[in-house]
Amino acid sequence: MKIPRLINSFYILLSLMLFLLGLIAFLSPARDKFVYGYIEPVILYPDEIPLAAKLDTGAVTSSLSAEDIYIYKKMVKTM
Repeated sequence: MKIPRLINSFYILLSLMLFLLGLIAFLSPARDKFVYGYIEPVILYPDEIPLAAKLDTGAVTSSLSAEDIYIYKKMVKTM
């Protein structure tokens, strides 16, 4: 008669552990963190140029990449 009582205690303990595990996941501070996408809109200062930038969460430093660069002279109107 001790074996069914032991099995019953095991299931009660297992249920309690699963409940506490779910409670820990629910109360975690992860919901206070911001969620960013793979590509985010950014503004390049001082000229306030809007760009789409890729995020790399594992990067130690930041960088910008450019392709098909065209250098032109700015037309300045004199009045």
